[in-house]
Amino acid sequence: MAEKWIGKMHGGKGPEEGKFMAWCKRQGFSGVTRACIEVAKRSKDKSVIGMATFAERSKRPGGF
Repeated sequence: MAEKWIGKMHGGKGPEEGKFMAWCKRQGFSGVTRACIEVAKRSKDKSVIGMATFAERSKRPGGF
């Protein structure tokens, strides 16, 4: 169920596409990985921290 509303919310993009994945790749990561999330959470940019928090919660087994 969570995958459906997330997909609709992001214009039908898959769970690994979007701004945060692009940010992670610019930082040298292969994608949205645990290491990328940890680096992003220490960023000074609030929007990056928000994307990292969302990605972290989305990757949890129970979701939000």
